[in-house]
Amino acid sequence: MAKRLSRLLLFFLALLFFAKPTQAAEISCNERYLTLINPVRGRAFWADKRTTPLIEQYSLIKARGFSATWLLQHEAMADPNLLAEIEKFDSRQEIGVFLEVTEKLAHQARVFYPPNYAWANPRVLFLSGYSRSERRKIIDYLFKQFKSEFGFYPKSVGAWWIDSYSLDYLKKKYGVKAALIVADQRTTDNYGVWGQWWGVSYYPSKKNILQPAHDEVSKEDVVIVQWAQRHPDLAWGDGPQFSNYSLQANDYISLGKNTSFFEELVDIYSDCTNPISQVTVGLETGIESSAFLKEYKNQLDALQKKEYLESVTLSEYSDKFRKVFPNFPTEARISGSTVWEMNVNYRKNEQLGDFVEYKPKAVFADFYEPDEGEFLNRRLPDLKKNLSQWHYLSKNFSLFNILSVLMFVFLILYFHLKRRPLWIILFAVSLGILAGFIRASYLSGKFYLGFALDAFRFVGLSFEKPFRLGLINQDFYNLRYFLNPKLNNFLFYTIAALVLAFIQNRLAKKR
Repeated sequence: MAKRLSRLLLFFLALLFFAKPTQAAEISCNERYLTLINPVRGRAFWADKRTTPLIEQYSLIKARGFSATWLLQHEAMADPNLLAEIEKFDSRQEIGVFLEVTEKLAHQARVFYPPNYAWANPRVLFLSGYSRSERRKIIDYLFKQFKSEFGFYPKSVGAWWIDSYSLDYLKKKYGVKAALIVADQRTTDNYGVWGQWWGVSYYPSKKNILQPAHDEVSKEDVVIVQWAQRHPDLAWGDGPQFSNYSLQANDYISLGKNTSFFEELVDIYSDCTNPISQVTVGLETGIESSAFLKEYKNQLDALQKKEYLESVTLSEYSDKFRKVFPNFPTEARISGSTVWEMNVNYRKNEQLGDFVEYKPKAVFADFYEPDEGEFLNRRLPDLKKNLSQWHYLSKNFSLFNILSVLMFVFLILYFHLKRRPLWIILFAVSLGILAGFIRASYLSGKFYLGFALDAFRFVGLSFEKPFRLGLINQDFYNLRYFLNPKLNNFLFYTIAALVLAFIQNRLAKKR
């Protein structure tokens, strides 16, 4: 009898030793969420130009009863065939906006689109490549287009990078609730994004989307989720050989991994360590979905078996997050073999040697000015110095502007003391402002002289030999390269002031 009991005990010990329990069996906590998010670009970018990729992807989701969020690029919103299919979606599907800039979008928003760049180049693709006023025009046009198609403004947006100025504008004007950006990757696709909470949702600081809010004043009330959440141990490094250890089918398949790796990563991000957890799963419709639809099906089948995961749209998840954190989370933790500790002051992984300190005043330059570089460098450890509004003004306010202002202050005081009419000064100011819109060029045998009403519209005259004069009122998409005399500088103001002073003096003598 004793031998039988000892054998039985050894048998169970062997089972415990060789068995490999999954984290899924241990996950019995609430507030575990799945957000399926599918960016939909225009079909010009698709591998399969038919509407089939969209139909197939939606069919897989609907058959399993999942919710999903579909983020539409401008061209997708302008495609009647795609819109016809999207109108067939069930009520569990959410439609949002994918904030990528294309040439068509820029032109329709009356914004100059720099030529000779690949469509995915960060210089032209992201809002951060444009001035503040241009970003507002692009966003306003996109949201107007969205509302005209769907009858409401979207609550969810996404792009691999969203600058903090644009995010603040989206929140204040349109009430956006959730935003998707790319998870940390040091150097992949010319995009370097590094330093945010590792794979975990947070409210960002108003001036730095990668930093978690540390108080109510700094908090941007938009929930940030991450595309391609990455393995906590294997993805720390430079290049796709590290960043491809992610939840994306196209990423981990390229490394020889399979659905088992995907499930492991889902369980890591769904464990009970944090009060709420979220997993982002999706494919870029028509691009990756054409080649990886089979693996996407495997993913959905695996997710369907994880009963602890509640499928929600991106905006629904933001509502869940707000209930758990009505103010903001102060700490989070993610672990595999290594441990990521994160709070409002820093994130660290001692085993990997990662430490990022969050400084309340740290601001990326694109908050103030366009980033015209061809590599998107948004890596917090590389932020050498804090920027401020004063830094921006001092960098962009030229000596000519300062001298012009001083000149006009002097003239106003002079005319006031001499009891001369101030309308002359106001007239000179108007001339200075008007001169800022003057454009001139020589194209195809014609001289052009006139005014730029916006980024493209030119109104003026054309001169052609022997002597042909023409009136021009049309768009020039190369208008930015027309000669801009910039007469509204110190020289113009000085000459204008002297001329007007002379005229005023002559009129006074006649009287």
